[in-house]
Amino acid sequence: MRAWILALAMVCCCIYMTDKDLVADALSKKDHSVCDRVEDGKLRDECNYWVFQATANASICFKIGDQEKADTCFMQTAVSAKQAWICDRVKESGGRDSCLMQVGRAIKEAYPCDSVSDNAQRDECFMEIALLVNDSSVCWRLQGAPRDYCHRRVAETLRNSPTCENIQDERAREGCQETITRSLLGI
Repeated sequence: MRAWILALAMVCCCIYMTDKDLVADALSKKDHSVCDRVEDGKLRDECNYWVFQATANASICFKIGDQEKADTCFMQTAVSAKQAWICDRVKESGGRDSCLMQVGRAIKEAYPCDSVSDNAQRDECFMEIALLVNDSSVCWRLQGAPRDYCHRRVAETLRNSPTCENIQDERAREGCQETITRSLLGI
């Protein structure tokens, strides 16, 4: 009887895994389902997040209870998949805007910028895309004064004087044309 109890105790000790053991096992196997057995909620979220980092399995993002980590998970998924709609899963509005801006840069397209809720960040997004792809037509989507600056930067980068004509402020337009003329003449 005593030997049987001792054997049972040894088997139970071998089968029992601590939360940290489960996390290590999940990471080594790259298996998020192991994380489900972690009792500590915070550590379970960490486990799922780390397995996501190791696997890039986007479905794991839904299992993460910690909102900040879940938002980061969805942002990384949206950028790597180059899919702006995934940013809608990000709950924190600033994080959502950041996600949309990152996707816009990744795909070199301005349409994700349209969904940025903060006006200043939306303009920043359009400006970055316009300069990234050297397309002054994107500058028209900016509000007010930054639009002229955007047209000028694109015109100067392209060394294209006709693009300066898009600048509304007369002095800025003339300055743009002068800068490009000097550049072309090597002055």
